[in-house]
Amino acid sequence: MKATSELAAMNAFGKDRTIVVRPSLIVGPGDRTDRFMYWLARLEKGGDVIIPGSPDEVVQYIDVRDLAEWMIRLAENKAAGTYNGSGPSYPMTTNEFVYGIHASYISPVNFTQIDDISFLKENGVIGIQPWVIQLPQYAGMSKSDTQKQLARVYNLGH
Repeated sequence: MKATSELAAMNAFGKDRTIVVRPSLIVGPGDRTDRFMYWLARLEKGGDVIIPGSPDEVVQYIDVRDLAEWMIRLAENKAAGTYNGSGPSYPMTTNEFVYGIHASYISPVNFTQIDDISFLKENGVIGIQPWVIQLPQYAGMSKSDTQKQLARVYNLGH
């Protein structure tokens, strides 16, 4: 449906007047999944913490407020084209994400990495993280190239 909508917009307005934004996982206010907020609360609590998935999996997400502001800037500046709406601007691994959040807290934590996909599925652990465990059907979902959008952001003086 998303691809069909993109084509409909391009057909209606032309490629030179259409902005297509393809965000990764969107977090922030209104995110009913609590994927992002879970980690803030869990790491503040401390104790034994499971990090699901492989330690070298890549995390990509975007806060809804940043996404909305950026899309408004694109429209205000009469941009056109297709952009990947995700961050961060560098490849961040799952462990860098979790350790980075924990650095904001003083709670002692014992991390346990579990990359056994069968175990994670059986125990309902897949889906609590703001990244997509690299199952074959999701290959590449958290690996979008962000260079075009970053160039556009910096050209807009953001």
